[in-house]
Amino acid sequence: MKKVILFLIVLNAFFLKAEVIKETKTNPVVVTASSEPVLYSETARIVTVIDLEQIQSSNAKNIEDLLKYISNVDVRRRGGPQAQADFSVRGGSFEQTLIMINGIPFNSAQTGHHNGNLPISIYDIEKIEILEGSGNRVLGTNAFSGAVNIITKKAANDQRINFAISGGEYGYYDFNISSNFVLFNNLNSFYSIYRQKSDGYIQNTDTDIINFFGSNIFCSEYGNISLQYGVGKRNFGANSFYTAKYPNQYEAINSSFMNISYSKNIDNIKIFLQSYYKTLFDRFELFRSMKSAPAWYKGHNYHNNTSLGGQIKASITSDIGISSFGLEIRDESILSNVLGKKLDSPKKISSEKNKYYYYSDNRQNVSVFFEQFIKYGRMSIFIGSMYNWNSRFNSDFYGGLDVCYQLSDNASAFGSINQSGRLPSFTDLYYNGPTNKGNPNLKPEYSISIETGVKYSSKFTSSSFSIFRNFGKDLIDWIKHPDSTLWETRNLTKLNTIGFQFSTNLFPKSIYDNINWFKIISLSYTFITSTKSSQNYQSLYALDYLKHKFNVNALFNIGYDFTFNVNTNYQKRNGTYYSYEKNQEVKYNDIFLASIKISYAIYRYTFFLEIDNIFDKKYQDIANVIQPGRWARGGLQFNF
Repeated sequence: MKKVILFLIVLNAFFLKAEVIKETKTNPVVVTASSEPVLYSETARIVTVIDLEQIQSSNAKNIEDLLKYISNVDVRRRGGPQAQADFSVRGGSFEQTLIMINGIPFNSAQTGHHNGNLPISIYDIEKIEILEGSGNRVLGTNAFSGAVNIITKKAANDQRINFAISGGEYGYYDFNISSNFVLFNNLNSFYSIYRQKSDGYIQNTDTDIINFFGSNIFCSEYGNISLQYGVGKRNFGANSFYTAKYPNQYEAINSSFMNISYSKNIDNIKIFLQSYYKTLFDRFELFRSMKSAPAWYKGHNYHNNTSLGGQIKASITSDIGISSFGLEIRDESILSNVLGKKLDSPKKISSEKNKYYYYSDNRQNVSVFFEQFIKYGRMSIFIGSMYNWNSRFNSDFYGGLDVCYQLSDNASAFGSINQSGRLPSFTDLYYNGPTNKGNPNLKPEYSISIETGVKYSSKFTSSSFSIFRNFGKDLIDWIKHPDSTLWETRNLTKLNTIGFQFSTNLFPKSIYDNINWFKIISLSYTFITSTKSSQNYQSLYALDYLKHKFNVNALFNIGYDFTFNVNTNYQKRNGTYYSYEKNQEVKYNDIFLASIKISYAIYRYTFFLEIDNIFDKKYQDIANVIQPGRWARGGLQFNF
């Protein structure tokens, strides 16, 4: 048995997941880390691209699965698939990473715990771009430590219907039906319906999810008009999510969004306009269905978040390069029975009987940015700044400079320095509970990020190495002093982070044509360490990060139309947590996870079997919240 396990571990050293960045001279990768899409080879930043081929060949069933094996992304789950997951980049907190869909900011002003509650499924995604490090000067506030831009599938000319279904242990099943079709001349549409359900891997971890997504594009000589919308329902048992003292928690979320955009190219000028509206309703039950609720529990928490905004962007190509300008206006508001300022009179909650909102708050945000891209010989320079005004907080400027120098046709060196900031969430400002106290006097948090590194890309390999350092000021965190039982939000004086990352990806077939079975190999490692200015308090989030994350993954063909995908991950988390089971403060255990997927393709059909956590490891991403052990699923995909 030991020899079999050893063989599997060695075999894992040859396997890939989604962090491969493909770039050859015949298939260049275009990314949108700057205001204007550019080639990856010209960017002075580390940007990871997960393309459609990688999504389809992976064993991922959702967005958190796709991001889990990216070395600089920390995915922390509180339950089963798509129950709830927090995303963070380069040691930042879940509040400090900007989540976008097609460039629209989807961060919740209520709490970053909602940032992953997106009304789209993995079947709706064309690719994902992960920007590592500050992106404020182009992407706006909240791109503090990084950004994840999810780019959805666009309506195409070809007409087809795609169907996928899978099922497995713990009563799990999901299915998706999507279709491309042409309604009228120059009007293409893509529609998708997704359903997932599970009984849960332990008590009170069941999930029930439904998503609907639509995308339409009309192309003409006067420009392109795109209309997208999505609606989602996500209900799940929230076992021990926010306190292990009361494990029978529950959450129900309804979310929706709509955006319309217009784009037009006029000679050397590109114009892009976009408006969006999104909502999220959340009901959190500390005692599910009031079962065994004590007398002091007066009822559930209700929140209704809305965000309305618009963007205008323009770029001009001239002899000096590409000059980009942009304006974004956004209004964020919340109605709640626990968060915000007291309402003059209660407002009825439309979806609940005899329930009312008693509090509300809203804020407006206006940002203006400018960026200049200069290409001079072998050097690419990006320099820009953003002015941000918020109705509640002071105005701020965020500036930055990225420089990339092409050492050869395949190698480049880069360096960057950027400022970033984040606004407090409504939870940071207002949430009060038996062991928590918000702070309405919080200020925004700030940092300066410095990075330098090298990249090498060819048909055979794509590799990068970088060293980065962040200097944080007034960082927002929940803290507890030694003589107190109360967690309070405060602006920390200072928090500095330093780290490095290395990744290399190999494509053997590009050199040896007879190696048809070996498609891609990937290896990546990230190290991060942080120090705070004072040690007289306990930090809940600022010092709770992945110190080591190591991925070794691969994808290959095993003949007869079979493919085999294996993903492995080792991570060591910094920080401690209070264990209710042991009744003491304990360290997080080191984690080694491995997942596999076997696929068989014939004609238009693909059959697959996937197993997550094949070694059945017991682990926690969040304090006291047990994650699933081994979980097997199988299914079928086809199109016609």
